[in-house]
Amino acid sequence: MAAKPQPEYIPLQVGSELRITQTGEVRLDNPTVESGPNEAAADAVITYYLDPQTREHVIRLVDPLHAPTRRER
Repeated sequence: MAAKPQPEYIPLQVGSELRITQTGEVRLDNPTVESGPNEAAADAVITYYLDPQTREHVIRLVDPLHAPTRRER
């Protein structure tokens, strides 16, 4: 039995666009933010890995951070 791949941690901000190719390559873009992915500014953090045996894309929500309400903005 093959070892489970190490998941990749991906911080997401509101407006993030996550693209995963059939080979498991991850591309993250946020057209509304000019800086790169930043875990400190993330609205959520997910993990991702491509299971080599089943060829399934496995995504797990790790940390759903507090999203400010309209009054807090």
